[in-house]
Amino acid sequence: MRKYIFIIRGYNDIDHFIPLLDYLLNKKKSIVYLYSSIHPVRLYPNENLEYLNKTYNVEVKYLLEGGDKGFVFRKLEFYFYKFIMFFKNKVNKKLIQVIVNKIGAFGIISINNSYKKNGDSWAKELISKVNPNAVIYDWTNPVKFPYGSVTKICKANKIPIIAFPHGMHTNTPDTDPRGMNSLIKKKIIDWTDKGLNFDYFISHGKNETSIRKQLGVDPSTLVELGSL
Repeated sequence: MRKYIFIIRGYNDIDHFIPLLDYLLNKKKSIVYLYSSIHPVRLYPNENLEYLNKTYNVEVKYLLEGGDKGFVFRKLEFYFYKFIMFFKNKVNKKLIQVIVNKIGAFGIISINNSYKKNGDSWAKELISKVNPNAVIYDWTNPVKFPYGSVTKICKANKIPIIAFPHGMHTNTPDTDPRGMNSLIKKKIIDWTDKGLNFDYFISHGKNETSIRKQLGVDPSTLVELGSL
């Protein structure tokens, strides 16, 4: 039976991944492992994740849970995110939201830097334990932390990395929102030069495929799946 690791990081990913996960789990022809690159506390409440748990007993695991961190660090991290999400969801005063967002941004950077110091051991352990046929995450930067660690290990073991849409692409090949196209083109060249680019890119349809080609994505790696 084929095994797949899915890595999410936000509500867009959840909405786009769930139909595919539902299909794979319902057919019982694949083993699915669902991870989040951000602490799962930041994703809940979410009815789609609750549906997966209730229907298939699938829970979102923290991608960095294998990092070499002690009990106290993990508890502090958990309650830090609980604190941030409480104010984000329950407190509507703008000034408090601004302050909490700044605290959250600083805390997230500090937590990630702490995990970075441990290197790629957690990613090696994860890929070795699951031995997946493919790893799927949204079309994010496959080099940045924590994705870069997973990408490197998968490349070394010839495990395909697949980019799934993060959201519906509403632009056209003729538009360049905020001048992002040139920046993305440079990033794709950088990913390829480092040997850490995606092996396949999934698109919604012809419009998105056309845009990806224009941005420099290798046409042979593009696959149109339509709307799930």
